[in-house]
Amino acid sequence: MGTLLLTAGPAAADEAAQISSRLCANTYGGDVISATNSLRCAKARSIVRTWAVRYRRDGRVDRTVLGYRCRDRSSSVEGLTVKCRRGRKVVRFYANVPQ
Repeated sequence: MGTLLLTAGPAAADEAAQISSRLCANTYGGDVISATNSLRCAKARSIVRTWAVRYRRDGRVDRTVLGYRCRDRSSSVEGLTVKCRRGRKVVRFYANVPQ
């Protein structure tokens, strides 16, 4: 039985090596918070809390929070998921804002 080896070139290898992802503790407004590319969990939780306060105030999902562009990335199965990006730094979370 043979082994299949796929190579994508040096650019893809560099990008994969630079991307690191970590799960952060839940906070007000978000569950399962994922932060990538050297974004500290404290900063990620701050982004989520700020997003949640503003979302509760006016109901808008798509907005800019602390310099991060946040967009709705929901599917019919997962509920409200939000992705906030600033350059290569990304925060993803499941929105959980009490009414």
